[in-house]
Amino acid sequence: MVENRINLKRYNNLGIISKDFIPQSMAEELNKLTKEQILHYKENANKTAKILNAEREGEKILKFLESI
Repeated sequence: MVENRINLKRYNNLGIISKDFIPQSMAEELNKLTKEQILHYKENANKTAKILNAEREGEKILKFLESI
């Protein structure tokens, strides 16, 4: 599951990944972001959501299940 998130972030340029889950580490990484980076990541998230949404993915699963 974590690997999927890393790949999703990497291939779609969706944001940053903290080195761990300690609040201080996460805050440090978030505080490094510029306004431009945040807007860029938001834009990429919106684009990715149009491609990888539940409705679209559900259609693929349904087609697969119907084929077996």
